[in-house]
Amino acid sequence: MKIQTAFLTLLLSLLTVQSAAAAVVSRKDLEAIQMQVEQKSVEHKRLQAQAAKISVEMATVSKQMVQKARQIQNTEDRISAMEKQLARLQEDENLIQTLYALQNLALKPTEALFVQPLTPVEIIRSAMLLRETVPFLAEEAAQIREKLDNIATKKSKIEQQVKKISSNKLALEKEHRQMKQLIRKKAKIRSQIEDKSAAARQKIKQLAAQAKDIKELLVKLEKERKAREKLERERQEKLKREREELERYRAEQEALAVNERREKERQEQA
Repeated sequence: MKIQTAFLTLLLSLLTVQSAAAAVVSRKDLEAIQMQVEQKSVEHKRLQAQAAKISVEMATVSKQMVQKARQIQNTEDRISAMEKQLARLQEDENLIQTLYALQNLALKPTEALFVQPLTPVEIIRSAMLLRETVPFLAEEAAQIREKLDNIATKKSKIEQQVKKISSNKLALEKEHRQMKQLIRKKAKIRSQIEDKSAAARQKIKQLAAQAKDIKELLVKLEKERKAREKLERERQEKLKREREELERYRAEQEALAVNERREKERQEQA
């Protein structure tokens, strides 16, 4: 009985030490995991904030790109309108130059008439008719020259405007390309941040699962501790009962021994 009790005591002691050590390790692991969860949560929030900030920046740049695209379109429309205006001016200029050449021909008809397939009488008659129109033609020629000068001035101004607007268009297109590059760069950075954020979120889930396992282990260890305490109480109660029984047995044996001694003494005296 004593050997069994000693063995049981030793076994309980070993289990208690092992369980206590396991509980200490588990609690340390749990604390370490909880700290990692907090760190990853902070990192996840920081990455989310960065991604949100980049999204806002991208939205701003996209809005600016739309404005630049509208400005480029307006510039192209202005250039197109001016080119049409230049084409009309060129047509007017060609027409007026043709009239001017005809009027010069009318003012100096002799050489032109001689190269025409006309009879001498027709040449003379034509020359007389042309010379009657010389004053009118001279006045028209002056007006035509003035129109040509006005057209040349307008063309020069429009060409300068077209050159300036085209230069502005090139600058706008360059800014637009730079914005596109910026959008692509920010989109790449945001994608990388989102990947890191997803990895941090996944790590948090894994750590949370580990923490749950450790918590369950701690609960199990706590149940085992209570079971051991119950077993220890039962063992102590059993030992107490055994000691009480032993004491009663000893008391009974001592009482028997006293009675036997008294009986023997009484018989000897008789």
